[in-house]
Amino acid sequence: MSTPKFAKTLLIVFSLILLLVAQSCKTNTGDPDPEPEPETENPYNISVTEIAAIDPGESTTITGDISSGIIIDELDWAAFSNVACFPATRFVEYQGNQLFYEVDIPQGSELVVRLNSIGEPRKRINLYGYIDFKGNNLPPIQSVRSCEAGYPLYVGTPDLSDPGDTRQISFAQAVNNPFTALIVVSGAQGITSGEFEMIVELQ
Repeated sequence: MSTPKFAKTLLIVFSLILLLVAQSCKTNTGDPDPEPEPETENPYNISVTEIAAIDPGESTTITGDISSGIIIDELDWAAFSNVACFPATRFVEYQGNQLFYEVDIPQGSELVVRLNSIGEPRKRINLYGYIDFKGNNLPPIQSVRSCEAGYPLYVGTPDLSDPGDTRQISFAQAVNNPFTALIVVSGAQGITSGEFEMIVELQ
């Protein structure tokens, strides 16, 4: 009569031992590895300055100095076929400090941006930009609706000490929908300072 009771007690003790062992194993494994952080959408820690809203037919003038900008040391993305901003042969025009601005383009408007190097001595400062900017699609980008670049036209080796003439880019695609454009002011290779005047106009 005592055997079933003994077996039952033994079974309970055995179950408790298994439970303690399992709990011990769980404790000794430590915390699970943290989930990997998602890739940053802004690897260069780019800061973007918002240009106040402009009415169609109006313009605003922005002055600055690229000395407060940053260098984007990897420009291959700009030559991708689904970006097509500027070719690899013109990377030297964008290897200096860069400043970033965003501006809204209302439906039915065209955005025209003109840039001049000012001050003495004048420096070789260029433009590029793309539309459908959403705040987090910052360089290096994988694709973009439309990208434009403004730099001196030349054949052969450029004279990067020549400031050149007015740079200009424009976006006329805001026919059916409004867009936001990212506008970038960039020094050429070795140009990390220099004053500029940028006129942003909606037509």
